[in-house]
Amino acid sequence: MTWKTFSHVTAIVLFCMIMLHRVSPVHAAMRITVVPTAPMGMFTPGNPPRLNIGVASDVPIQWKGQVLVQQFDLLDEAPQTTRIAIELDQATAQQVIYSPMLANGVYRLEISLTETGQDQPITGVNPVRYFIAYAPARLAGELPDDWPIATHVSPASFASGKEIIQPGFKWYRVFTHWSQNNPDRGVYNWDNLDRVVQAVKQAGGKILITDDTTPAWAVGEDHRNPISWVKGAVSNPPDDMNDLRVYLHELLKRYDSDGSGVIGGLEAWNEANTSARWSGTYAQLAEVAKIMREEAAQSPSHPLVVGIAVSAGQHMGYINGVIDAGQLQYVDAISGHWYEEMFTYSKVRRLTSIYTQWQNLHDPMTKAGYNLPIWDTESGIRSVERENGRLIPQNQINQRDEARPDFNPQEPWKIGKKWRMISEQRAASAFVSGIVRLMSLNVAKIFTYQHYGFYRDGSTTLQWVTVNVLGEALQKVDYHKVSPVNAIVTGETSDIGTMAFRVGDAAGPRFILAWAYQVDDTVGKSKYWQPWLGSQPLRVAVNTPSVTVADLYGRHRRQLQAVDGYVTIMAGEEPVYLWEQE
Repeated sequence: MTWKTFSHVTAIVLFCMIMLHRVSPVHAAMRITVVPTAPMGMFTPGNPPRLNIGVASDVPIQWKGQVLVQQFDLLDEAPQTTRIAIELDQATAQQVIYSPMLANGVYRLEISLTETGQDQPITGVNPVRYFIAYAPARLAGELPDDWPIATHVSPASFASGKEIIQPGFKWYRVFTHWSQNNPDRGVYNWDNLDRVVQAVKQAGGKILITDDTTPAWAVGEDHRNPISWVKGAVSNPPDDMNDLRVYLHELLKRYDSDGSGVIGGLEAWNEANTSARWSGTYAQLAEVAKIMREEAAQSPSHPLVVGIAVSAGQHMGYINGVIDAGQLQYVDAISGHWYEEMFTYSKVRRLTSIYTQWQNLHDPMTKAGYNLPIWDTESGIRSVERENGRLIPQNQINQRDEARPDFNPQEPWKIGKKWRMISEQRAASAFVSGIVRLMSLNVAKIFTYQHYGFYRDGSTTLQWVTVNVLGEALQKVDYHKVSPVNAIVTGETSDIGTMAFRVGDAAGPRFILAWAYQVDDTVGKSKYWQPWLGSQPLRVAVNTPSVTVADLYGRHRRQLQAVDGYVTIMAGEEPVYLWEQE
């Protein structure tokens, strides 16, 4: 054997020995487990961050090393590394506690095992990626019944573990189909709804029941209009409205006989303005509300009845038709849905906006002689998935969208036939500014749609965080009082507009929420597809000599002195809080 051949063989032997050492039978039997003390890693001041990180083995082993936790703040990807010693002494499992101090936000954890004093993960044990979130949210039982920020829960998603009863909300809108709960005459299956009702009741919350289907058995075979997304359901009203009365009676007897008040309201058909959901008449819609009112009046907690429930967009024929049919005499509030409208700031009539959708409901109602509360029972817009656990900036999303062959510059709000999606950061900003704008119009409840990006990667998103930072601010003020405040952009910026609203009583604790936006009234659609607007110098009128300025996530605070009744702040699409008095 030549020296060259000997050296080659020796190198192969040494490499195999190293690999055998790194992928040892001990390591091959080990795996990492992560168990949070809060559901889906959703932590709050009442349930501070704590994870039980374990090392499990299929067989008893002896090993001494460390758990390496690399924690990344999704907003800035700033890393924080924690090393925790762990030892298995002829055991099959051992665990350590990870309790980081977190600012409001969402965090990605990369968890691996290393040898003592090293940071290189050992081969043979797969690292684990886990997400946790932190926000100043309170349990439903700690919030008043008139709390404005609400959310939506799907019984099917809840049953599968994809949703939970999130803290930070008092009211939970629940889509529960008559056809599924009552699959045949006299036959009931409450399993999915039971789970949600019990969880909301345990949290101290209230439920708004809503539906948009009739069971097929309640409609004659010769005139059924099937609904594709719910088995055994049709869009027709029942042939005999007494079938609806019997169903509602059984529902309220099951969930409200104890007077707990967990069923806070009944919504009289969801989006009946769409032919796929309703093929009856306006008079029949009024009869639905009448039956709901009568059944609610006989139930111990007297749930509210909510009517109209119109989808986003211009549907004046439907709204006027429902009102003319007399539905308003049977309801305690009326409702509409705001989706892409959350991203349009102009009041120009032809634009689909928060203001015009409110006006569509408010003006016909008052013309008919009523002054009922207005509820927003669905809000939101889809945000894109993260990539490799990281946020995708809006401008990068736009570059990708506009490079696609099915992008039409004449319809920049769409890709092909689908609405464009937005970044998680844009959604987190728009939910907050949208909620405050709706509150300024005296919209009493704003339900955020969880299907539109409140859950991601097994945890929650920045939307939940910012909505609850807003909630923390609202807890300190009289949130029934919201009024506009003068704000201007400094410099030559005619294409940039501003909005600012004071929340709270003028004589008590109060804050101003201010932000900037790009002005573009040339396209009559919402502006969620525009480039992200970064910070701009804004002059905001204030009523105190100084203010405390806080960012959208409540992480940073600083004092500013007013000059001639104004302070100058930096704010773009991300709203900024200015506390005049806490």
